[in-house]
Amino acid sequence: MSALKKLRDAESIADVASILGFRTKALSYILYVQPDSLKYKEFDIPKKSGGVRRIAAPQSRLKLLQKRLADLLQDCLDEIMVTLLAIIRQKRSVRSLMASSANCPFVLTRESIVIEDMCLTLT
Repeated sequence: MSALKKLRDAESIADVASILGFRTKALSYILYVQPDSLKYKEFDIPKKSGGVRRIAAPQSRLKLLQKRLADLLQDCLDEIMVTLLAIIRQKRSVRSLMASSANCPFVLTRESIVIEDMCLTLT
């Protein structure tokens, strides 16, 4: 099953925890119980121009959660980009594709989308 479909079908924190590879209790604890002061390690780094920069680095469990979530969202974005590139190749308008798909998870409302990496524009 695709990452986007899994995420769209998730209805509870247990579903999201499963997708991210966490136990439900562990995910709930990190998100809702653990105080912010325990989620991050704070330290100072001196600046070249003087003064200090305060850094708040995530602790290991939060860092793992952030990494897995980032990977999942990147997979979802990749799937969406594949769909958009298929539209470009087929020279179909976005509006005609949306009209033909009742279960489409997203709606594009702008008149054009610029894909910077590929220098393409949908109109």
